[in-house]
Amino acid sequence: MNVVKCPECGEGFDEKEFHWVTNAEGGVMYRLPCDHIVVGTWKEGVVTYGPEHAWTGHTRPARHRHHSFMDDLDRILDEKLH
Repeated sequence: MNVVKCPECGEGFDEKEFHWVTNAEGGVMYRLPCDHIVVGTWKEGVVTYGPEHAWTGHTRPARHRHHSFMDDLDRILDEKLH
């Protein structure tokens, strides 16, 4: 089990709990169960996970989080299932 720590809230999650969101500059964005985003980057066959804007070393503050079409779609589908 490869536990990855969320750069926003510090919770740890197994890679199997991630949800693929989209390709990002330099990697792939994943949504964690805590609803924060990490970017998976590959270097020499090893995947590392970092903040949403891993290439700049900064994360977007949670209070300024912008919702995307996928956020809305996830919410709608979740409501339909329940």
